[in-house]
Amino acid sequence: EIDHIVATKHDGQTVFENLALTCLHCNRHKGSDLTTFDPESGELVRLFNPRNQSWADHFLLYRSYILGKTAAGRATVKLLQMNSRKRLLEREILIAKEAYP
Repeated sequence: EIDHIVATKHDGQTVFENLALTCLHCNRHKGSDLTTFDPESGELVRLFNPRNQSWADHFLLYRSYILGKTAAGRATVKLLQMNSRKRLLEREILIAKEAYP
């Protein structure tokens, strides 16, 4: 799916710089959210923005788990439920087929 990083309801524009490809699962969990709480510090933080932040700076793949390295990474992993049982199983299958990452 195509996600508006800043949702149109928050005056986000439908321009390349504000759009990102996402899976249905992540897009549904993100909704129009821009922030959430870092599970480690409890602070309110902005979600990871794939247009101006590097994935490797904020996340680490450990086996089939995606781990947040920063407050934005941890908050995004939690909000998008990136390590739900279904997501882990899908990644394990793809890893076994050498099709992930």
